Amino acid sequence: MEETAAAVATEETVDTTEFTGTTSTEDTGTTEETTGLFPSSAPPEKPVPTPQAHRGTITGVTVGVSKEKGTRFLQFSYKSLDTAADDVLSVFPPQAYIDNVLIDPATLSDETVINENTGKPGLSERQKYARNVRNTKGDGTIESIAKLAIDQGHTTNRPLPRTFDQLAAYLNELTTGTEVIALLRAQGGDGDFADRLRVIRFADPANRDNPKFFKGYRKLWE
Repeated sequence: MEETAAAVATEETVDTTEFTGTTSTEDTGTTEETTGLFPSSAPPEKPVPTPQAHRGTITGVTVGVSKEKGTRFLQFSYKSLDTAADDVLSVFPPQAYIDNVLIDPATLSDETVINENTGKPGLSERQKYARNVRNTKGDGTIESIAKLAIDQGHTTNRPLPRTFDQLAAYLNELTTGTEVIALLRAQGGDGDFADRLRVIRFADPANRDNPKFFKGYRKLWE
């Protein structure tokens, strides 16, 4: 079955410190005066950037910690060969996997939890594992990046990891230097950074010349 770039590696959003540019509107006529600066017609909608595809190289793997909740996650850093910019793919496995990377996924909960940011149903622990770690299709985020590295001849002499920190060190040695195509989409949501492009997935560079794979993406190498 042909793979498409529409498959998203992870749905979690990295916590960021956002600046909220609000202004005080006390009963002093400030609102009316500000409104008078602009025409009475409706303003245009804020544009959503076109998704992008970058050729890149993985430069390292580390453990990140979200500022808000202290959640630990994996950060795959990469450098774009098309813009020379540095960016990261953040991967959020279920907490049970962070606590024990050898956990049997069959023991993970199937209970769907409500996303605190959106108020909508989120992924269960088992669904998070399938999306971010490994699944029956072999396209879980961590397993697919490791496979890319191995297919490109990368190896590591480190022992198999038994903790989350050891996993990051293992993947750092195994995947650094791996060539990828980074897929970026707008972060979404209602925050100040809703239109900011973020990396959602690393794809196999072998798909670079497949027009169907990158449908809807702006390929920066062209």
